[in-house]
Amino acid sequence: MTETESQTVLERVCKEVAEELCVDASEVSAGTLMAEGALDLDSLDQVAIVMRLEDTFDIEISDEELGGTVTVGGLATLVERKIGASAQARWPS
Repeated sequence: MTETESQTVLERVCKEVAEELCVDASEVSAGTLMAEGALDLDSLDQVAIVMRLEDTFDIEISDEELGGTVTVGGLATLVERKIGASAQARWPS
């Protein structure tokens, strides 16, 4: 994935998180902490965000994959990996 594509994924993840939580998009960036931070997400918020991202990017994110993710940037990186794995599964070389 190119740097431009990565930035686009990050921007889209930030936008989706902001919309799901009904907060201004300027409050969400790569370094924004998801739990016990600026967003202070509870488990229901996390589930809603993951479901929204799964629908938006046509991917599946397991609880195990999400487990160590603490920032929105980390979540965007996970989405990028899932997009790449999904594309590779659809169009193997």
